[in-house]
Amino acid sequence: MHEDAIIAEVARRMGVTEERIRARDRSPQVVAARHAACWALNRSGLNPAQIARHLGLNHSSVVHGLARAEQHPEWRALAGPAVGLSGADGAVLSGTRKA
Repeated sequence: MHEDAIIAEVARRMGVTEERIRARDRSPQVVAARHAACWALNRSGLNPAQIARHLGLNHSSVVHGLARAEQHPEWRALAGPAVGLSGADGAVLSGTRKA
């Protein structure tokens, strides 16, 4: 799936707009969606530098977002279907790697 489509699907599933995920919005709901999007993009095969470019973030923000997403199975459960994963455990189901 294309990166923009993944971001849009995560935004829809998390109840925020894609624009808010890409913006500097720091409200808890948007931050959770942004971290879930980082996780979904990583599962689709992108590395943190590539994710940073797509979301307009710096590399360290993406690394932090990936770590936070690993601590929140509920975010992963919502974001997983955007990249063909099911379940909240982060298990490899579609040939992608676990960070």
